[in-house]
Amino acid sequence: MYRRFRRASLALISAVAAPLGAQQPAPEGPLAPIPALTVTGTGKVKLSPDRATVVVAVETHGASAAAAAADNARRVKAALDTVQKLGLGRDQLSTSGYAVTPEYRYDRTSSTTRVVGYTARNGVRVDVRKLEQLGPIIDAALAGGANTIGDVELSASNADEARRAALTAAVQKAQGDAEAMAHAAGGGLGPLLELSSTQSEGGIGPMFAARVATAAPGGNVPTNIEPGDITVSVSVTGKWEFLENRK
Repeated sequence: MYRRFRRASLALISAVAAPLGAQQPAPEGPLAPIPALTVTGTGKVKLSPDRATVVVAVETHGASAAAAAADNARRVKAALDTVQKLGLGRDQLSTSGYAVTPEYRYDRTSSTTRVVGYTARNGVRVDVRKLEQLGPIIDAALAGGANTIGDVELSASNADEARRAALTAAVQKAQGDAEAMAHAAGGGLGPLLELSSTQSEGGIGPMFAARVATAAPGGNVPTNIEPGDITVSVSVTGKWEFLENRK
């Protein structure tokens, strides 16, 4: 009897507790997504380059590695001495690569490959802070003993200012397009939710470097540098809340 009474008491307690738990509010479901507009705008600014870097290189050959390296060192020194007479400081010159490699020749008779000499190559990167000096520096390097000019890169000292101007234009364009889309959809533009940007810079490519390298091979005609404009392009993607007109 006692056991049956205990079981009945527990069942009664459970039945009373169940309605109490059911009275608590049920958990809410996922919130509805906020209506939003995502728009991309691009801003572009053109600017004239006023700086450049150019790699002046000397390549020499010799019967031995030591001979090729010694001849290379002599010609590099002569080329740099000539360039520095234009007023360049040591902080504007830095080594961009140095290598001494064997030259091989295949002998068909013996079907073997043998070393016939060595090639030494030394490249120096020149930081040109006045663009009008680029042509004279190239001519001076060639006259001093350099036999390879390449990797010409143009830049502008006010690139950061141009990038910010392009960024401002991109944001304004994206916001203007977003407002037009919101009004066309019968609503209005709400607060900004997200904003991101990407940048791409276009300017003078490898064709320019090749043209400069062969502009004055004999040194009789000064190298003429006529760079084009550099275009700084910035794309901005913005996300704004869309406000519906509720009449």
